[in-house]
Amino acid sequence: SRCRTAARSGELKIDCVKALKRIFMLCDADKDGLLNDEELNFFQVRCFRAPLQAEELAGVKRVIAEKMPAEVSEAGVTFKGFLYLHALFIEKGRMETTWTVLRRFGYSDELVLAPELLRLPLRHDATESVELSARARAFLEAHFARVVDPKSDGYATRRELDELFYPLPKSPWDGDGVMVEEDAQGRLGLSAFIAHWAATARLNPEAAHAALTYLGFSDEGGAGGVALANG
Repeated sequence: SRCRTAARSGELKIDCVKALKRIFMLCDADKDGLLNDEELNFFQVRCFRAPLQAEELAGVKRVIAEKMPAEVSEAGVTFKGFLYLHALFIEKGRMETTWTVLRRFGYSDELVLAPELLRLPLRHDATESVELSARARAFLEAHFARVVDPKSDGYATRRELDELFYPLPKSPWDGDGVMVEEDAQGRLGLSAFIAHWAATARLNPEAAHAALTYLGFSDEGGAGGVALANG
C-alpha cells in the first residue's frame, strides 16, 4: 500500500501522514489542536455520510486511550491519536477506510490533491499582473492568528512555518528568491508573512493557488486566491 511502510508494519508513510495532517487541520475548526466531538462528527459525516452516536464516539476514544492515553481527553483527540486510528485500520486490513477518507478530501492514488483541485481558475495572459485576492489575504491573516502564531506574540518562527507547510508536497516559498524582513531571531511578523504570500501570488500564481488550496482556502466560483491586479 502507498500508505503503509514495508514489512507489514502499521507505521504510515510520510505522504500519508502529511495527507492525514491536512485533513485533521481542516476538521479542527477551532484550531486548538484537538478534534472535539463536534469536529469528529464533521469528519465522520464528510467521509462516511453519517454521524457517530454518542456510544460510538466513546468507543473510538476508548480504543485510542487503551494504547495512547495521553492523546485523548474530554476535550478531544490529538493528531497522534487520529493517526493511530488510521494505522490501526491499516494493520487490521481495513485499508479501504483510510482510502475513503483520503478520497473524500480530494487525494489521488499518489497521495497528493487531484489536479483539478489545484488548477488555477483565473484565466490571464502573460501581459496581465495578478495579486493576492482580498479573500485570500483575509484567510491568511486569520490563519496566521489562529494557526501559525498560536502563542499570539505576533511572530511566526521557522518551526511554526515548517509546521504550516508540512501537509504540502513542498513549501510554495522554496527557492522563490523572495526576500522579506525577518527579526533578529529569524521570525516573520504578520506584515512580512502576508508580503511573502503576495510576492508568491505575483511571481507564481499557480503555486500560490495550490498552496492556499492545501491550507483549506476555498473560493467557490472565484479566482482561487489570486485576482487580476488593478492598473
